[in-house]
Amino acid sequence: MVEILKAKEKDLTAAFKILEESIEYHKSRIPDLFVENKLEIITNAITEDLDNNEYIILVAKDREQVVGVIYGGIRQRGAHYKNRDAMYVFELAVRQENKKQGIGKMLYSEFKNETKKLGIEDIELNVYNGNVNAIEFYKHLGLEMLCSRMIDKA
Repeated sequence: MVEILKAKEKDLTAAFKILEESIEYHKSRIPDLFVENKLEIITNAITEDLDNNEYIILVAKDREQVVGVIYGGIRQRGAHYKNRDAMYVFELAVRQENKKQGIGKMLYSEFKNETKKLGIEDIELNVYNGNVNAIEFYKHLGLEMLCSRMIDKA
């Protein structure tokens, strides 16, 4: 039985291993975009943010084994937005062998509940154009495409 729980320090090593899988996947698809030490940067941020109320860090556990993680934090948007604060999903990852079992949906659902408890109405995230599975996953959860971010190398 999978449970979604607030991450504790003892969960982090397993969560970082899952994030490493996700990072390697993205680096293989878009090698010029990410720094080599992206995992180190994320693990340091999560470790620092674990007890900060402006961040939500949840893990999915199956019989005490961490099989998924979601990490996000409050981001303030520009003054022209109706809702200035948004919860931003930095990372959502499920162990490769546990995908297609509803764990990502469970993580996102609890993340959304925790966001509402903070009085925040909007959740935002980035999905890379070529990541069709992730785009379909988020659409299935009810997220809508808001904008496209474009990049050019000067």
